Amino acid sequence: MSGAKFQTVLCDTDESCSIHYQIRYQVYCRETGFEDPEEFADGKETDSHDRHSVHFAARDPRSGSWIAAMRLVFAANGRLPLEAACSLEPVPEKLSERRSLVELSRLCVLESHRRHNRDRSLGLKVIDGNSGAVTKNMPDPRYPEIMLGFIRATFAWSRKHNVSHCYFLVNNALARTLKRLNIMLTPVGDAIEHRGMRTPYVVDLRESERRMKQKLAVFRELERKGEPYVIYSELSKNAELKFG
Repeated sequence: MSGAKFQTVLCDTDESCSIHYQIRYQVYCRETGFEDPEEFADGKETDSHDRHSVHFAARDPRSGSWIAAMRLVFAANGRLPLEAACSLEPVPEKLSERRSLVELSRLCVLESHRRHNRDRSLGLKVIDGNSGAVTKNMPDPRYPEIMLGFIRATFAWSRKHNVSHCYFLVNNALARTLKRLNIMLTPVGDAIEHRGMRTPYVVDLRESERRMKQKLAVFRELERKGEPYVIYSELSKNAELKFG
């Protein structure tokens, strides 16, 4: 992504999926303690939903470091992963075809690239490649570039694969950030306890993309910097396995 600080990558090989899982392991097992590292002796945080998922990772093209991960999960056996944790309100008739739905999950950013090391919201405050003090040269923290990159990738990938809506299970802080970005979040169930209180939402991807292009100058600027994502197998061999 020419001119962009971060590059979003579609993981289309075993090697690239392994990178994605290792990022998750570093964040969820080592940095936040959300998962038990002893359950993942190979240093890769995975679960049964990965078999039905599309995986993305983000890297710093200047250093080659891998810094963030996100996945889109298809409904398996007619159910999305979050339906195991909460009861969703009946979806509209037009959404009854589950092939048009995905769930976005495992959005995580390495501690070295979160704005504050104490911030455990995993993406809310990501605005550049450095931890520590905020400086006047940093971008507006309301517009985290890594998150915007993953959002752009989701829009582009979903158009190509006829996916119209995306589900999230998120906390209030992340929901507020997404709404600030002009993403249309519609609650579809009650808040539940899952590593803090989280609420299920559904997003109309086409309408949210239209609103972001219309109302968010930083999103339009990001679009001018290149394609929404690159495919790992098309990257140069310089995309070595290096974190943070």
